[in-house]
Amino acid sequence: MIRRTPTSIKLTPEDVLDYDDEKEKLKQQLQIQMQIQQQQQNSGGGLNSSSSYNQNFANGSQDSISHRIQNTKSKDERLGVRSNRIP
Repeated sequence: MIRRTPTSIKLTPEDVLDYDDEKEKLKQQLQIQMQIQQQQQNSGGGLNSSSSYNQNFANGSQDSISHRIQNTKSKDERLGVRSNRIP
């Protein structure tokens, strides 16, 4: 059986930093959304139907974002590379 040479993956430190920056940006967006939602809940007792609809919609999108962040493996994890970096 003829075997071909393994495909090499060239990963630069910039690639890792870009990925980490994007992941951090998503986390910050999630935190901002959560803060806005908490402020809305704390500030208003009388919600009309459209604002409750918007709030339910925000909860659904917030859940999907947090689920995506929690289940997203880092590039190093996907490639099986160990890092000496402390999380």
